[in-house]
Amino acid sequence: MIPQPPRSAPPPLPRQHRTSYLELPTIHFKQDGDAGAFRVSLTKPPSKLISIWIECKRTKAQWLCAVSRFQDHTPADANYVLPPDVVLDALEGALRRAADDPKPSTSDDSLAFLMGNGTPATLVLDIKPRASFCATYIFEMTPLARDATDILLAKLRDVEDELMQLRRQNPISSDAVVLTLKCPGPTIDGNDIEWVVQHDTRVTAVQVNDECDVSIRHGGVYCVEVHGTPSCEDCRFRVFVDKEWRVESVGVDMGVFVSTTLILPSDSVLNVEVVDNNREDNKVTAESISNATMRFVLVRDLPKKRQRLT
Repeated sequence: MIPQPPRSAPPPLPRQHRTSYLELPTIHFKQDGDAGAFRVSLTKPPSKLISIWIECKRTKAQWLCAVSRFQDHTPADANYVLPPDVVLDALEGALRRAADDPKPSTSDDSLAFLMGNGTPATLVLDIKPRASFCATYIFEMTPLARDATDILLAKLRDVEDELMQLRRQNPISSDAVVLTLKCPGPTIDGNDIEWVVQHDTRVTAVQVNDECDVSIRHGGVYCVEVHGTPSCEDCRFRVFVDKEWRVESVGVDMGVFVSTTLILPSDSVLNVEVVDNNREDNKVTAESISNATMRFVLVRDLPKKRQRLT
């Protein structure tokens, strides 16, 4: 057998080339330790056969493997060459089966994701056309550098997955957008944002009371999005439900942002307070958030016993 030179991992692809043709939002790999669920996508970038992208949904760690030739990913002593279409079909099929299982399969051992113990993360595919033969393909995954925007986008994808699952379980009409609110002026640190309805609407499920209080008239599971422009990088806002702090915004290039799913019973009250995380105790600063918007999307109704009817 002709000796093969050492193989090096291909460089990560630019983000704009990562448009997937197969997107699997939740996969439980065999032998993934305690990492839990993963998100996987396959792309066909220019000059490459395929690109495999994996994200750990718990840690938001991401890996990429760009494949030019499948035979580059066989063991050094392999004496087999399978057609690329056969390998690709086997990879896609194994990923789809893993996506259909709520937990790692105990019977299908064709796919495993190995990570930890100081070794590079690898995706291992075993193809067994017959009992006496197994073709193994080892895809060494290159860790991707992440910034705050990447982590935020990963969290938003998780929220979108949850919304899609809830909508499949509880179909709702296309007019599910309940209300869009706006506060064009600045709100100074330590104060609640005063909201006005951005567009005329007949929807009564969510109403603005006393300018700062947003009252829930129709209990349900809501997707709540809040966005604003801070005067400094330490300025944030916090979302309160019935005076209980639920979530704080994160900073991104375009401002501060929250996208969260909340269970909001009837007659609950939501407020958004502007805070300066760098201020001294009990000392209000002049920092502010302007151009704030808030949008409510009803995902599903609450069971009757969860409603607070008067």
